Amino acid sequence: DDVNLGYRQDAFGGQIGFDIGGGSSENGGAVFGVSTGYLSSAMNFAGSGDRFDIDTLNGAIYGAFQAGGLFINGLARYDRSWIEARGNLANFNVKTKANTWGGKLEAGARLGSDTFFAEPAVSIAYTKSDIDGYGTLGGRFDFDDFEGLRGKAGVKIGGATDIGESSKLVFYV
Repeated sequence: DDVNLGYRQDAFGGQIGFDIGGGSSENGGAVFGVSTGYLSSAMNFAGSGDRFDIDTLNGAIYGAFQAGGLFINGLARYDRSWIEARGNLANFNVKTKANTWGGKLEAGARLGSDTFFAEPAVSIAYTKSDIDGYGTLGGRFDFDDFEGLRGKAGVKIGGATDIGESSKLVFYV
């Protein structure tokens, strides 16, 4: 027999943040702030009526410092997720929770001008997630904690040029 593994997924959410200290980091100086957000994702599986829902709230603090062409950016974030899986054919309804926290630190330099620039940068990011276990269908599911550490290094090259009296073309690779 053929099994339809298709699904439809809908998601919506938003993120908002406020600078709560410092000045503008665009012309030098420091700025820091807070951010919060919400994300909802619903996945419906074709042919079975099974459904998988995740709702996540997050909170973050961030900061940026710029002096001349040098910059440092940092972010620390925490997510709390509520997960529900429903299976019509297997007759189960599972609810569990997950926590994710981590941070990212980036440093670099902007060399050149607004017309043409090169921006070498390095970053390191760490994330840790844990999902609460749950029991269903006569068994128990327990998840290992997930950890990730990622480093990046690269160069962004770009610039800007006027294309009319009030328009500007900005480009980068």
